[in-house]
Amino acid sequence: PWRGNNGNYKNYSIAYVVFEKTAYCGDYPPEEQITFGNLTMECNGKRITPQWTTSFVEDCCDFRAHVVDSQTITMTWSTSAPSLPAEKIEAQYAENRKH
Repeated sequence: PWRGNNGNYKNYSIAYVVFEKTAYCGDYPPEEQITFGNLTMECNGKRITPQWTTSFVEDCCDFRAHVVDSQTITMTWSTSAPSLPAEKIEAQYAENRKH
């Protein structure tokens, strides 16, 4: 559980698997994919089965998520696809370093 600024526990009703775009497309691994498996979730102490959906905000490096099953997600990208503009990559990198 996570507590908000007021000290109360926060209740989450949505989960995300996110690929942050903080590099040039050619800098990502040449395998152009990664798979996250054995994903499990609990709510109120009980295991639940998520119904994953996919989407993207910025079309960069052809990043896409692929739902294999409720416990497995594969992310793919293209190392030869267009990158975000350099200033946007640098700004995201700087923001991520703050956390």
